[in-house]
Parts: sequence; C-alpha cells; structure tokens
Amino acid sequence: MRFHAVVPAALLLGVAVAGGCRQSEQSRTQATATTTPAAVGTSHAETTLSAGAIGKRSEAQDHFDRSRAAFLKKDMKTASTELHDAAVFMREHADSATGFAKALSARSSRELDSLATKVGASSVTSAASLDHVFAHANRAEAERHYELATRAWKQRQTTRTGEELTMAMDHLERAAKDAHIALDSAATRAMDRSRAVADSLLQGGTAPNGVDDALKDLELQLRRFGARLENQRM
Repeated sequence: MRFHAVVPAALLLGVAVAGGCRQSEQSRTQATATTTPAAVGTSHAETTLSAGAIGKRSEAQDHFDRSRAAFLKKDMKTASTELHDAAVFMREHADSATGFAKALSARSSRELDSLATKVGASSVTSAASLDHVFAHANRAEAERHYELATRAWKQRQTTRTGEELTMAMDHLERAAKDAHIALDSAATRAMDRSRAVADSLLQGGTAPNGVDDALKDLELQLRRFGARLENQRM
C-alpha cells in the first residue's frame, strides 16, 4: 500500500517540475525576444507591411563600413568590391521604391558603381569622396522609409508606421554624419517630436495624436537636408 501511495506523488512531482521547466523556458524565450537589440539597416522584408521590420534589417551600411576600412588600408580591390555590392543593394531597393525615393535610390546605385570603378583604378585619393556618396545613399534610404511610413499610415498599420519612421530618421542622421552637415536646432526638435510619436506607436501599437504632424515634420527635414546636400561640393 505504501508503494502505491508513493507513485502518484512522484508522478505529480515530475509533472510539476516539467511544467516549471516549460514555463521557465518560455520566460527565457520571451525575455530574449524583448531584449535582443535590433540590427541597423534595411531589407526586402521591409516592403511588406508587417510587424518586425526593424528586427529584420540588413543594410548597405555594412558595405560602406567595410569599403571605407579597406580604402584606408590601401586595399583598393576589397574597397571596390564592397562598393559594387552596395550599388547592387541600392539598385534592388530602387526596384521596391516609387517616385522621388526610387529616383534617389537609382542615382545612388549609379554613384556607388562609378565610385567602385574609380577606387579599383586607384584614382580616388580621399575617403571624403566615399563619405559623400554614402551620404547620398543614406538620404535615399531615409526617403524610401519615409515613403513606406506614409504608405503604412494610410493603411493604419500603426506598428509599421512607427518602424518606418524610426528607420527614416536613423538614415537621415547617418546621411548628415556622412556629409559632415550638422542638423540645426529646428531639425533636432522636429526629429525629437517625430521620434516620440514613433516610439509611442512601437510601444502600444495604437495611433497617438500627431502622426500626421510627425510625417510632415520629417518630410520637411528631409527636404531641407536634401537641399543642403545637393549644394555641397566635393
């Protein structure tokens, strides 16, 4: 009788332990999902209006960084290859864009290809030439993400709007850094307002007041920066 009494208790203990392990594993999985940092950049997945675009990002910036590092080491072959790869990346993104963003992405692809050829021929003497072309590419990406944010908001894809707004501002800031153009206080305030709206969208998935204003603010800053970049001379 004692033997039969112990077995159910052991079984219950095993079930409890197994259940606790499953809950612990689920907790670890959830914690990992919420704490894993997002990669920086863009991918074809971003053109589909669905959540998680930031986490799926891959980017031309990887090619930019490797090409610049190789250039500084006088490894022109590697630098040229990375620039050609970046050109392919931008060309593919031009195919997924429309209007103004498409034109900028296509131009950026041509500029990267041309630069790759010059670097391969050792006719580029300054890394500033690379930075200037990178600035144009990041501006094109900022415009593309702005376009996608506008499209998402028209469909009331709130999370996606927040993602695209965030990525557009990331690329605008990168473009300014590449071009050595300081964003003025008006631009900084506008970006802060737009980022607050984007963060709200990402945190709650609901539409706060001010999304339309955030999009208008970002569009204005993109146009202002674009004018300054176009007037910049190498």
